[in-house]
Amino acid sequence: MAANSNEITMGMFGFSTDDFIEGIEFAGAATYLEVAQKSSQDLFI
Repeated sequence: MAANSNEITMGMFGFSTDDFIEGIEFAGAATYLEVAQKSSQDLFI
């Protein structure tokens, strides 16, 4: 199975899914852009 962009980015910084809060949902740039277009505020980190 190919790695998604989130896994590649986390790997570059030395993180794994175990390093994050349990139950968090990961999303890529396409998801962010879709949600940000509908929002009056956004925060991209």
